Amino acid sequence: MNAYRFLCGSVFDRPRRGEQAVGVRLPYPALARYDLFDLLEERTREGDFCVVAVARNPVACLVSLKQAAHSGVWAEGPNAPRRELSPMPVRLDPQELTRFCRQYDAVTGKVRRAAAVAPDAYLEVAYRDLVFDYRRQVERVLEFLELPQQVAPTPGIRRLKNETFERRVTNLVEVRAAVPSDVRAHLDAEPF
Repeated sequence: MNAYRFLCGSVFDRPRRGEQAVGVRLPYPALARYDLFDLLEERTREGDFCVVAVARNPVACLVSLKQAAHSGVWAEGPNAPRRELSPMPVRLDPQELTRFCRQYDAVTGKVRRAAAVAPDAYLEVAYRDLVFDYRRQVERVLEFLELPQQVAPTPGIRRLKNETFERRVTNLVEVRAAVPSDVRAHLDAEPF
């Protein structure tokens, strides 16, 4: 079944299932791969549908993906044995980074445009804010969705300590010199 029909027929079928609220997580690569921007716009235009987007620096996304792939550790639950979580710095390919950042920026723009048909139905949460004030951000999302406020549990994973790109990317000077200015702007932004 295609993604559009699955979402419409199995996820957003509340009247048939009697659900009060339904949520679905759609990572940016899935939105792009299945071209779901029209679905976002259509559902937003119909009403009673909101988009909550998590915004993160695309360089940080790519570096984290590479570090997780290298270490084999994608996340650790609260009961995992305590150990220092410091993955090795990674080497970035300037062309790969440029493609990744531009695709991220394109998807972000398409999500914003799709949700712009009802500006009060779009909330952007900065990944940085989730890291440093998780409870407040969950409360903010619940308020936005007009759902009852609950005590927001802390996330069940331990994060890596925050490091600068200089410590996370072995060839940062070379990459910075080789990428176009739009990508360089992401390298100069906060590494979250």
